[in-house]
Amino acid sequence: MTRSPSVRCQIPLAVQLRDEATLDNFLAVPAVAPLLRALRGQLRHDGEATIFLFGPAGAGKTHLLQAACHLAGARAQYLPLAELRECAAQEVLQG
Repeated sequence: MTRSPSVRCQIPLAVQLRDEATLDNFLAVPAVAPLLRALRGQLRHDGEATIFLFGPAGAGKTHLLQAACHLAGARAQYLPLAELRECAAQEVLQG
């Protein structure tokens, strides 16, 4: 079932970063060390401009994103794309 572009969608609000999410307390296997170095490099502005994280549920993607946002002093917003894919883009961006 596809929604009309005029259908309004509600974006979840009051989502906050977990204070305890840091790169230092991310329990990673040695194979993830290059990713942690890349994230730290990006935050120092001497690394990759874009890093694409993917993996199965529970792999730590949200933890890493929140940790990177904390280190950068940036704000983040959670957008559940599975729920928003049928919403009009203008509505999603305007909240």
